[in-house]
Amino acid sequence: AETRITGGRVKVNGEVVRTLGTRVDPVVDRVEVDGREVAAEPRVYYLFHKPRGVVTTLEDPEGRPSIKDYVKDLGARLFPIGRLDFHTSGALLLTNDGALANALLHPTKSVAKTYVAKVRGVPTDEQINRLRMGVELAPVGEERGVERTRPAEVEVLRSVPSGEGSVREDGTTWLEVT
Repeated sequence: AETRITGGRVKVNGEVVRTLGTRVDPVVDRVEVDGREVAAEPRVYYLFHKPRGVVTTLEDPEGRPSIKDYVKDLGARLFPIGRLDFHTSGALLLTNDGALANALLHPTKSVAKTYVAKVRGVPTDEQINRLRMGVELAPVGEERGVERTRPAEVEVLRSVPSGEGSVREDGTTWLEVT
């Protein structure tokens, strides 16, 4: 796209545009490339339940199943808003709406995300409170110091201590973390 723009092959409302980053409104402005009108894709939104054993990406160099396998026939270039781990299932929004993706994902927007996590054992009140206050993360690289996560809202949904039906000898707990 950049080569086409700087090469004078793009017109907006009949005027050649050579400046990268020129803003257009796809609803109002007429955009042409090499004399052919370019129409904006209609925006589409899908709520997708990602199963376990699928990566939240469109291309996986390791050849694992990806969400692309599920959306390839929907007729739109879709990308996921957010990520879920390979072994995790859950709801993901898929769209071709970059503005919405940015509004939901960019850290400056502070959009809360809620997860249900199954953890080994039965966490103590102290451990739950540490999550609520924010967790210290190990430094990444030499130039960065210690960072903390934001404080979380944490609710214990269910806890199964050892010996009471848990398949784990140390028990299992389900947490809702926002």
